[in-house]
Amino acid sequence: MEDIFNPIMPFVREIPGGVYPNRMFVINGMVPHGAYRFQVNLKAGAYPEANVPFHLNFRFDENKVVRNTFQYRAWGMEEVSYGVPFYPGSAFELMILVEPAYYKIAINGSHYATYNHRLPIAEVRVMSVEESVTLSRVQMTMQGGGPGHGGMYPPGMGGPPARHAGPPHGGPPHAGPPHGGPPRGPPHGGPAYGGPVHQETRLHDPNVPLIVGIPGGMHPGKKVYISGKVPHHADRFTINFKWGAAPNDNIAMHINPRFHDKVIVENTYSGNMWGVEERKPSHFPLERKEDFGCDIECHSSHFEVRINGNSFTYNHRLLPIERINTLEISGDVKLREVKF
Repeated sequence: MEDIFNPIMPFVREIPGGVYPNRMFVINGMVPHGAYRFQVNLKAGAYPEANVPFHLNFRFDENKVVRNTFQYRAWGMEEVSYGVPFYPGSAFELMILVEPAYYKIAINGSHYATYNHRLPIAEVRVMSVEESVTLSRVQMTMQGGGPGHGGMYPPGMGGPPARHAGPPHGGPPHAGPPHGGPPRGPPHGGPAYGGPVHQETRLHDPNVPLIVGIPGGMHPGKKVYISGKVPHHADRFTINFKWGAAPNDNIAMHINPRFHDKVIVENTYSGNMWGVEERKPSHFPLERKEDFGCDIECHSSHFEVRINGNSFTYNHRLLPIERINTLEISGDVKLREVKF
């Protein structure tokens, strides 16, 4: 597997070993505020006129997702899904699995669409990602030992390849109902194709302040782990779970340990206003010059927070929780690890 972190945009990379059934690509990234559109291409080469067997274009300006093929210097007929399944300012996880008859697409853990092959997959040599997007990770797996070794099916994608060119259980070979309806399935729903798409992401010794997209977004069952050390001069630090990366974006949960008062303040920031503070727990679990571990788990009605073994909850005030896509940490703290 080739694993590329924080690649420079535009991203253009030759695919080691080419493309074959059961080959899988996973792209993690963030869409900036004001994004116009971005595209993912599986191409026959890196030159401009190369055939593009699979083109996936997220058009925020038109609120639609387009799939197409470019061959003989001309585009074919577009396949269109209306409604983009994530927002500018949000993090996302995109997975593309190569099947014998079609490409299978999952977004944020849920099946999204299929696209029938119009050109042989053997033509694909290059992947490119272009326009308004920031990438944190690109994975190119080589499942089953390469072409001709179809016995091992990619983890998280369920059973053996389907025998027809369409999604499981006989659905149509395009995303969403006809006549411009919304895409099938929730954008941050359960695992795609019978297993989780998301793979664990770890940040080691990240700098503070830290602003990072949450891979796959927030949803019930999602866990975040933060470990670090409190410096000897610490006054306070902040952990924010936000709807975006901009300074004034909504904050669904604000966790603010205050060492002078020995209290942890929780709150929500929405519509440019702070809500009513909650102060907890009764025992302050942090000490200056000491290490700490913080586990945060999202439930359908609340967050559960555990700091050094002390547990407390915070009920959701800002919905939907699926719009929480950014983690921000600032203030008097040294981080050792952030794990999603």
